[in-house]
Amino acid sequence: MNPRAFNRSKADKDPTRWQPPLADYRCTYGRAWISVKHVYGLTIDTAERSALEGMLDTCA
Repeated sequence: MNPRAFNRSKADKDPTRWQPPLADYRCTYGRAWISVKHVYGLTIDTAERSALEGMLDTCA
C-alpha cells in the first residue's frame, strides 16, 4: 500500500477503529498515541483505553 493510501485508510480514527496492519508496530504506535494524549492533556474513553492496553501488550 502506498503511503498516501495508507494514511487515508487511517483518517482520523482512534485505536478502537484502526491499528497498524503490522503487528510489530502496534507497540510503537500505541506509545506515540499515549504520548500525544499526555502532551496535549487529552482524555480517553474506556474503549480507547482497552484498545491501547492491547497495543501495549505487544511491547517486548
